[in-house]
Amino acid sequence: MKRKADTALVSGIIIIALTVLIGVLADILGSSYIVWVLVAELLATGLTYQSLQKNTLTKIAVMPIMVVYVLLAMVFAIIMFAIPNSSEAILHIGEAVLLGAVIIAYLVINTTAHANHKES
Repeated sequence: MKRKADTALVSGIIIIALTVLIGVLADILGSSYIVWVLVAELLATGLTYQSLQKNTLTKIAVMPIMVVYVLLAMVFAIIMFAIPNSSEAILHIGEAVLLGAVIIAYLVINTTAHANHKES
């Protein structure tokens, strides 16, 4: 499992580096839109790395949640960026709700996995 965890970590770092490069090239690196996407990518990389070092239920369940979270965070940021005169407050609220939902889902999965692991 350590090798898969290391592969996920390296992949996450590459994706984050590409996002930073795109932000620099498009001159929007300091904007809230890129910052929220980077937060999503960092969280997904960290939690995926951690979950790959744990038991099977966590490993199987966390990765799809992370993929869905990153995709939703990116799509929401792109939509908000594309809407002229959109409020950054709406961006922050929407991204915070997505972040809260994924943290709750992760905690539920992690708690359930630990409870099931102790029973076996």
